[in-house]
Amino acid sequence: MQNFHKHTYSFINRWSIRLALVLVGLSLLPLSSAQASQITGRSLTLSSSLSAATSTTHTYKFTVPSATVIKSVRFRYCTTA
Repeated sequence: MQNFHKHTYSFINRWSIRLALVLVGLSLLPLSSAQASQITGRSLTLSSSLSAATSTTHTYKFTVPSATVIKSVRFRYCTTA
């Protein structure tokens, strides 16, 4: 029985060391970064300001810096100005 405990402890110890090495290795990998420029002259026009309105049109207008490639845009609404 003592031999079983030694074997189990050794097995757990080896896997703990492997896991720690993998985690250290992953922490050394560079994270991808994103860069963004500010959009200017932005506005949002709603076709209706009624909260219960259906089929409301949302028209966004904005100016992007020259020679900018837009890969994605996220629009967020706020309840306060």
